[in-house]
Amino acid sequence: MQPKHSARAPVASECSESGEGLRPPAASARDEKLRKTDRVRKHREYEHAQRAGVRVSCAHVVLLLALREAASLPVRMGIIASRRAGNAVMRNRAKRQVREWFRCRKAALPGAVDLLVILKPNVAELGRGGLARELESALGPIRRRAERLGAKRLP
Repeated sequence: MQPKHSARAPVASECSESGEGLRPPAASARDEKLRKTDRVRKHREYEHAQRAGVRVSCAHVVLLLALREAASLPVRMGIIASRRAGNAVMRNRAKRQVREWFRCRKAALPGAVDLLVILKPNVAELGRGGLARELESALGPIRRRAERLGAKRLP
C-alpha cells in the first residue's frame, strides 16, 4: 500500500537562493507557522495601514506599507482577499503563497512597518511561483518607500 499524500502544500523551512521556488521542508509545519506578532490582526490596524500607508501596485497585487509606532517592532503582514479574487480555493492558495513568501523574505523587509497585500481579481491567472516572483520584484520599491517614510534601514 502506498503512503497517502497530504493535499496541503508542503511548508518550506528555507527558500532557494533565487527566490524562485521552495526547498523540501526540514522542519515540521508547526515550526513554520506565522506567529501572532508577525501578523496584522485587528481591524483598526488594517484601517491605519490603508489610511496612512503608501501603495506599491503590481499587476496582480497591491502592497500597502505603513509605519508602526515603535521603531523596535518587527515587520508584520496582513492579507486582504475579497471574493473578486476568485473562489475560496483560489483565494486560499494565493494567501498560502503570500504567507510563504513573507516567511522566506521577512528578514529582507524593513522593520517597524505593517505590510498589507491586497489580492487583485486577476491573481488566479498566475501559475505556480508567479505570485512569489511578482512579490519579489516589488521588494525593491517596498524598501525604498519604507526608507522614505523613515523605517529602520536594513544592512
